[in-house]
Amino acid sequence: MVAVAAHATQSDTVYAVVREHGIYRSQESGKTWRLMDSGPQEGIRQLVHSNMAGSMQTGWLFAATPKGVRRIMDCFCLWQSAGHLASQILSVTYDPKQPEHLAAATENGLLRSVDGGENWTEMEPLGSRAVAAAFTRSGALFAIDADGKLFRSADQGGAWEQVNA
Repeated sequence: MVAVAAHATQSDTVYAVVREHGIYRSQESGKTWRLMDSGPQEGIRQLVHSNMAGSMQTGWLFAATPKGVRRIMDCFCLWQSAGHLASQILSVTYDPKQPEHLAAATENGLLRSVDGGENWTEMEPLGSRAVAAAFTRSGALFAIDADGKLFRSADQGGAWEQVNA
């Protein structure tokens, strides 16, 4: 298994990415699984489900890949680029309070999008290379760097403070 993601609003639905097989979905807390898609060609490092509006079903899946952020409606209709990021994406996350707000840890720094991944801008740097990012339900953004230091931003990456974890 490469990645696992919980559905944003359906507590019994989970997605699992199995290397060289594809993306599986369980709607019964893992009791049964169904192969949904082979995934983007470049592979998936991380997967997240968002309840961002505009899907034909219940939301969107965003994937961190070696060649950018990819997204697909959870009906598995068509993988597409979320913006035109050509760099390695290490992590992708979304703000549950504002599902169209995304953050991505890339090989070149932290990026944010306020329009579902159409456009990306650089965040204030941590001072070292970020390798993962995650929003909390309250909207706080956390990032961890390659040295294992944890940082918190209350303004979606405008300013960072180190957290003693």
